[in-house]
Amino acid sequence: MVDRLLARYGWTLEYLYGLRPEVYYRLSQAALKAETEVAREQLTVEAFGAWLAGYAGRKTFGQFLQHLGLEDTQTKPRTSKEEALALAKSIVERDRVRAVQNSRPNSP
Repeated sequence: MVDRLLARYGWTLEYLYGLRPEVYYRLSQAALKAETEVAREQLTVEAFGAWLAGYAGRKTFGQFLQHLGLEDTQTKPRTSKEEALALAKSIVERDRVRAVQNSRPNSP
């Protein structure tokens, strides 16, 4: 997962290791979700080619996707690279703000 985060966001290894564990976890989950969406999209394109070639028999494309387990029950747009980067930046920024607030001494 470290290599995936480095490649996706363009960070250095030192920067990534400097993140707090909960921030790293959230970023990992976001990156994994985005990769899953990309893989599902690629499989759907491949399924369309197979459907056009006649491998689905008399099934409609929707039925063929359902048969393959690729039917998308939640229709939502794919996360773009810019959106993923903005999400990562906001997570890191919120973590920095929280760290500054926690480092301030409590006023009596």
